[in-house]
Amino acid sequence: MKISGSGPLPPPPDETPATKPGKAEGAAEAFSRHLEGTTGPEGAAALEARGPEGAARADAAAAADPVRSVAADLRAGRITPEQAVDRLVEDTVSRRIGAQAPEAVRARLRASLVDLLARDPHLADLVKRLERAR
Repeated sequence: MKISGSGPLPPPPDETPATKPGKAEGAAEAFSRHLEGTTGPEGAAALEARGPEGAARADAAAAADPVRSVAADLRAGRITPEQAVDRLVEDTVSRRIGAQAPEAVRARLRASLVDLLARDPHLADLVKRLERAR
């Protein structure tokens, strides 16, 4: 004997049906927001909108965070998207193995990161989005 259900049960009369949650923010959107300096209510754009003291705080945050610094230079047109990617790769190499590592090791890590940026579909999409935003 096969038992078949009558389908999903309706919510109790005193409760409203649950709304479907919105799409969770993907990694690409989060990274893009981070590069734009709008990772939260206190993002660089929000601080800059608050006048000189907000802009000073945004500059201080950018100096402390290499990603924000690159994003600020990119937004200001001081560097190209390709230069931004190069700076981020170099920063990653320096932070991961340091300047004291042999150049051969640094070159291998740099090549691996560039290869990963080209081959990984999500990272490649982020790089393309930077180039399109020019």
